[in-house]
Amino acid sequence: MSDLQGVQKDAPPLRYGVDDIIVAGRRRKRRRTAAWAAGTALAVVAAIAALVFAGRTAAERPDTPAVTSPAPSSGPDARHT
Repeated sequence: MSDLQGVQKDAPPLRYGVDDIIVAGRRRKRRRTAAWAAGTALAVVAAIAALVFAGRTAAERPDTPAVTSPAPSSGPDARHT
C-alpha cells in the first residue's frame, strides 16, 4: 500500500480541474442547443421553400390534358373538303 501512496505523491497535477470540466460541459451544451436550433430553422425554411415551389409549379400547369392527335375541327371556320 505504501508503493501506491508514493506513486500518487509523485504524479503530476491534473491538467483540468473540476471547474474547467464544468465550464467545458456547459459550453458544449450551449453549442449543441445552438446547433439543434440552427438545424431546425434550416429544415423549416427548406420545407416552406419546397411548398412555395411546388405551389408555383402546380399553378403553372394547365388543367386541360395534352392532346396527342389533332381533333376534328367543327366550327364556322372549319374547311369541308
